Amino acid sequence: MHTDELGLPLAVHIEPNEMRKDATYLASEVLRLCKQAARRADADRRVVLEQAGVPGAFLDQAGLPSHRSIAEEEAHEELEFEEQPRTWLRSV
Repeated sequence: MHTDELGLPLAVHIEPNEMRKDATYLASEVLRLCKQAARRADADRRVVLEQAGVPGAFLDQAGLPSHRSIAEEEAHEELEFEEQPRTWLRSV
């Protein structure tokens, strides 16, 4: 998946074995990855602004996350996402 800095998808590549999964699962995975990309871009933007001398308190108020908070969010999201069923169908 390639996104712009806002998390909008520019290119999506889905492996053939993933195409067998439930469409709702695939859509939620694409959306999750887009949001993740946008948050990572925000963290990169924060680093640039910190290096330019912008106070951390201002960046916090602007909602720009740190790379550490992004890593924590992503770990939490992965746990939640893995617990959800991928499909309600079963093999017969």
